[in-house]
Amino acid sequence: MKRSVCKIIVVLICCLISTDVKLFAQQQGKVFQMDTSTSVLQGTVQKTMAWCGGFNNPQYNLADLNNDGKKDLVVFDGATSQVITFINKSNTTIPDYKFDPIYATNFPLLSTYLKLIDYNKDGIADLFHKGTQGIAAFKGFYNAQNQLSFSFYKNLRYPTPTPTQPNLDANAYVSPGDLPGFEDIDFDGDLDFLSYDVFGGFISYYKNMRVEQGLPSDSIAIVMRDECWGKSYQGFVKTQLLNQTCGIMGGKINNPSTDPLAKTTLHSGNTICLLDMDNDGDFDYLNGNVSYNDVQFLKNGKKGLEYLADSGIKRFGKDQIKAPKIPQKRAKIQLDRAVFGGYLYDHYGHFLLESLARLWQPKEWPSEPIVWIACWTDELSPWMVQALDILSLSPNRHVVSSDTGPFSVGELLVPDAGFEFGTFMHPWMAKRLSCVHTTCDGSHVWLSRKALMPISGLDEEDELENRMAQEGWIILRPEEIDLKTQVSILSKAAHIAGLEGSAFHTLMFLQDFTGVVDLFTRQGHNNFEIVAQTFGFSQLRHSLPGATPRERTKERGVDVQWSGVDIDALVKILSTRCSAHL
Repeated sequence: MKRSVCKIIVVLICCLISTDVKLFAQQQGKVFQMDTSTSVLQGTVQKTMAWCGGFNNPQYNLADLNNDGKKDLVVFDGATSQVITFINKSNTTIPDYKFDPIYATNFPLLSTYLKLIDYNKDGIADLFHKGTQGIAAFKGFYNAQNQLSFSFYKNLRYPTPTPTQPNLDANAYVSPGDLPGFEDIDFDGDLDFLSYDVFGGFISYYKNMRVEQGLPSDSIAIVMRDECWGKSYQGFVKTQLLNQTCGIMGGKINNPSTDPLAKTTLHSGNTICLLDMDNDGDFDYLNGNVSYNDVQFLKNGKKGLEYLADSGIKRFGKDQIKAPKIPQKRAKIQLDRAVFGGYLYDHYGHFLLESLARLWQPKEWPSEPIVWIACWTDELSPWMVQALDILSLSPNRHVVSSDTGPFSVGELLVPDAGFEFGTFMHPWMAKRLSCVHTTCDGSHVWLSRKALMPISGLDEEDELENRMAQEGWIILRPEEIDLKTQVSILSKAAHIAGLEGSAFHTLMFLQDFTGVVDLFTRQGHNNFEIVAQTFGFSQLRHSLPGATPRERTKERGVDVQWSGVDIDALVKILSTRCSAHL
């Protein structure tokens, strides 16, 4: 009986194999295609996320997946190493995510963690994950279908030279199960990295040297800057040890006997979340550990002149100017009461936007001195004096630190900053600056950068200026004319245009300006949009038609130079814009 049953089973298996072979032969050339359009109902209620599969260990990222200007949702499930994508269908500020798996197919195979962040500042999210080593970097781009895709850049490694091996390097280590931190730790404009060391105790700080080395914006070049960042130690016990120093084999190891959980649990799995919890301008961090069900907050305790650092210049929400050293010599000037002006820049645009950011209030204190901390200059230049005169701020009231030596102030009045680079401008700052009345005479003014050549931003600046003059435009070269005369010319204009540059910030002195402004992109800073929106200018930004960019290193960072502009196309843009306004 048993033998007969066996024969029947064998025959049945053979039939199934034969059938499978035939079906395979018939279906060659065909593939499966995912279809999530089928509705799933629970009772009468349709389940909107029925096909997304659910999450076990999710990590959340926001990125524009379809290049429509809206942030979509990307979920990486660490338990299954699966990417799950959702498109934002909302037309309001409140997101409305819909499951759409097609975008997940553009992601590489991922391991341990996923971080989407625009490290090269091109407006497109880039990707970091563990890769075959600690941190693998991918550059983001939009493919032919306008879907976010990625190309491998490199595994991040840092130099560890020895006398016999000068080119030796090592990978930026990330332990299995860890989530590293990604932020601009030193506020120099490039992305740095934090991760726990191989023993899971101390935090390693990998500094990105892109800015210091003058590398292109899409470059990453890391060095090991600090093996004990934050001077804290995460051991087997729950509470972190503070004020620690690095030692051999991971430094100080906590005694596992003090924590019963440590006897049965391997120490693996740390997460680093960096944020400014107390809004004091430095990075605190939240620490999560797989062995415990809570999160620990570690505050970054700054030292030095905190009140000066907090009253300094911030950009994109972060401190950009370090507090000066405490002077060792006796103060030459002693003031009973003064207004804090901030940091004195000799760059025209930064002076108007950042140095003047606190001077909205001194009108309320008409007699107090205004004190400055020297930042690129220790004296008021003639154009600064003219700007202050326009604002009815007498130059005789101003005291600059490096010019006069140290000074002491009994009571220092510190107004809030009315502007933050790339972030906001308060209306009351606009109200204070816009003090010159406008009387439109119908003129067209081209803000030329010819006087800055060969670093004007456009190779064809000469040709462009000549063409604009032929079209009836007033050619204004700010470097060749005093500030008050510039303001007077601009106050009468109906149409102002030019390459993006600091000269456009002169418009902040104009009150009730009703003309139109056309800005041609040179670098792409959004400060111009912030100013226009705050002051109510009718401003449009345009790309330079036909031009191609190239990066150019200068004394204070990297600039962009353009060449090959289609001048006829540029003139047509301005003519169309003018006709539409009229």
